[in-house]
Amino acid sequence: EAGQSLEEAKDLAESLELPKAVQDQVPRLQQLLKTFGEGLEGAPPLELQLLHECSPSQMDLLCAQLQLPQLSDPALLQLCTWLLSLSPDLSLSNATILTRSLFLRRILSLTSSASRLLIMALTSFCAKYAYPVCRALLGPVLQAPETGPAQTELLCCLLKDEALAPDTQVLMLGQILELPWKEDTFVVLQSLLERQVEMTPEKFSVLMEKLCKEGPAATASVAYAKLMLTVMTKYQASITEIHRLGLAAALELNTTFLRKPLQAALRHLAP
Repeated sequence: EAGQSLEEAKDLAESLELPKAVQDQVPRLQQLLKTFGEGLEGAPPLELQLLHECSPSQMDLLCAQLQLPQLSDPALLQLCTWLLSLSPDLSLSNATILTRSLFLRRILSLTSSASRLLIMALTSFCAKYAYPVCRALLGPVLQAPETGPAQTELLCCLLKDEALAPDTQVLMLGQILELPWKEDTFVVLQSLLERQVEMTPEKFSVLMEKLCKEGPAATASVAYAKLMLTVMTKYQASITEIHRLGLAAALELNTTFLRKPLQAALRHLAP
């Protein structure tokens, strides 16, 4: 047993330091990140292939050593372009760690609209690594106390992106359905549902149930009213009589200026 725990301690120590081949290249990678900017073309530097040799805990360590959250937006876009051209693809766990390191703090610290370069970096990264972006960004940003208009606007940009594949839309919807909802969630969810997400009847029923549950607490929310209007107009064919009764109860107490259009949309659903 003592031998086994010694072995485990050794494994832990190894996981908390970088493989020698990677550690040797850290200064070179740091130099690259400092010097490149927008418009630097070409194949990814060979040093980036070493990312494949890192375990998830080592990837965390490497991201910290390279100070990825502090990269300028042009450098971020260039690094993302290189990461996306790596072959083979990054593992899901390493892509998730990179997503968090590259984007999370940067997005949460926004106080005004995201730059064009940040939007390009995020949408291109999401097109290839949708699951990591969904898990490491969409959920955490929507739940963060500091999330405000700048963060919401960026998430809406991401969800409206033409390159967002139908299965990615469903993945994002699934993530949003798992979260507790607040005002920002209504805005982001409406952006997604504007796309007419193709979902199963089961998933649509989960969405409807959650939507209707929010009604009593969101009587004065314009974002909630707009979301309901989107659902009633874009997903009319999927709404059953049970859904309609739930919607009627949820909208009964609505006090926003959209009350009349909501009631008209509801009447339109009547059998």
